[in-house]
Amino acid sequence: MCFAVGVPGPKLAVAQQDGAASPEAPIQPRHDSPGVVLAAGLGVGFGLGHFYSRPSDPSTSPLPTWLDPNVEGSVSRQFPLSFGVAYRPIPLVSFGLATELAKVSAAGCSSNCNGGALSLGSELRFHFRAGDSLSPWIGLGFGYEFLHFDNDQGSASLGGYGIDLRQGLDFRAGRAWTYGPYVDLHVGTYTHISSYGGFRGASRESIDVSNADQAIHEWVTFGVRGTFTFSWRENQR
Repeated sequence: MCFAVGVPGPKLAVAQQDGAASPEAPIQPRHDSPGVVLAAGLGVGFGLGHFYSRPSDPSTSPLPTWLDPNVEGSVSRQFPLSFGVAYRPIPLVSFGLATELAKVSAAGCSSNCNGGALSLGSELRFHFRAGDSLSPWIGLGFGYEFLHFDNDQGSASLGGYGIDLRQGLDFRAGRAWTYGPYVDLHVGTYTHISSYGGFRGASRESIDVSNADQAIHEWVTFGVRGTFTFSWRENQR
């Protein structure tokens, strides 16, 4: 009895290699993949409307004398820096929280003028053509806003609520990155005013604005923002 041990020829080795399935490369996360989306933006905004309904008797106004009841008469522009975190369950929809910090440039102010704004709210966003290199989107937000003015004549702080309608374009900068322009229309009303100086002397006054005395104001902002998506699809095939 004899046994033979052989080595496969070159043709057989090549055939065996062709028959073996090569492993598939993992799919990298995309900007429209389900996951957590971080966003940051920078813009310039302009105010319209009124802080407070102008009373028939100016002595009853809660605003200091140097602050014009018209927004455009008191604020020449603002420069908001925005941040957001959202969850994107499907490519077409995301929802989350957004905050905005802004430096306010006062109008009609003589000296030592400082101003700032803060807003915090929620946002629902719809993305169109999510898988393309250019994806339009539209967002609807609701939240709280705070505005403060300070100068050598006194100070004023206003707080209230508003809604935002945002539109923009996302350009794909990488598999998980986007950037693009946006425009934001904010419509709100201030429900609380605190002031120092002005008609009522040196004491600080605080008032909740009645429904009858509330007024509508708007902020129109133009800017650019970028996003980064954290996704759990790295190992999907």
